[in-house]
Amino acid sequence: MRKTTSRSLILSVGLVLVAALAMFGMFLWWLTVEWPEGGERAEVNNMILRSTAASEDLKAAAEDGELTVREVNKAIGFRWAAERMHGSLDIVAYFSVEAAKEETGLCILYKISLPLGSTTSVTRMELPKERGNCQELSTKYVRSPDSDASVL
Repeated sequence: MRKTTSRSLILSVGLVLVAALAMFGMFLWWLTVEWPEGGERAEVNNMILRSTAASEDLKAAAEDGELTVREVNKAIGFRWAAERMHGSLDIVAYFSVEAAKEETGLCILYKISLPLGSTTSVTRMELPKERGNCQELSTKYVRSPDSDASVL
């Protein structure tokens, strides 16, 4: 009777240890594989939200009839280029996040209607990263000096 009881006890303890080791292994896998990827996805989502919120920030900045370099830097960041077109101011901006594997970027065209004022509208359009200004903005760090100079 004692032999059977001690064998059952040893078998039970062994099964508990195997289950605990399996759970610990799954936890380590999640910690090293799944958890960092979840954080990267959150950073990419935040980048998309920042680029969307920049439309409203640019519109609010243009309501006083002027758009300064400092206001664009505050709304977008430092990787952007502006060009005056017929009836609009086009700003191409590059947003990026550093992921564990590689940099992920987003190229956005903001079309700001002219003249600047309370009726100004801002449209946002995603561009391919390989296109003109986007490729240039993504390959180097561009810092436009903060100033109160007009973008136009």
